[in-house]
Amino acid sequence: MPNVRKFDLAKDIEEIEAGRYDLVLHSHVLEHIPCNIAHSLLHIHRIRKPGGIHACIIPVSPGRWDQSFEPTLSEDEKTRRLGKHDHMRRIGKKDATSTIGKIVNVANYIDFDATADFSRETLMLYNILDNHWYGLITGTSLLLGKQDYLLK
Repeated sequence: MPNVRKFDLAKDIEEIEAGRYDLVLHSHVLEHIPCNIAHSLLHIHRIRKPGGIHACIIPVSPGRWDQSFEPTLSEDEKTRRLGKHDHMRRIGKKDATSTIGKIVNVANYIDFDATADFSRETLMLYNILDNHWYGLITGTSLLLGKQDYLLK
């Protein structure tokens, strides 16, 4: 594929020129990057062309936001607090609109209902698990355009 590039959302993204990409795609990445995710999200906004899409899957867990960059935190404590031993943050459903939702529009996903757009049969045909049909969850796919970034 022409013009496809892998880059580090915490380090490389600052060096990419503005308006370069039609699509930025990542899955289960934001919980791993060792920096403030606002930094990464704002640069994703910057590097997309007008009309470009940011497609991502973020794991939204029950409960509230938590984050730690503490190198001495044990794997057990990281798993308990953040969901997995290699996570830097937990994106919680209870406060998603007041955390990540202050950067990108997640409000439309809070009450998401896939059955409003697709029949149950279609969802099952394509192996979409029924626990992924509603709301923000660990496999929520976000399609974010420039209008979904809450910048003033």
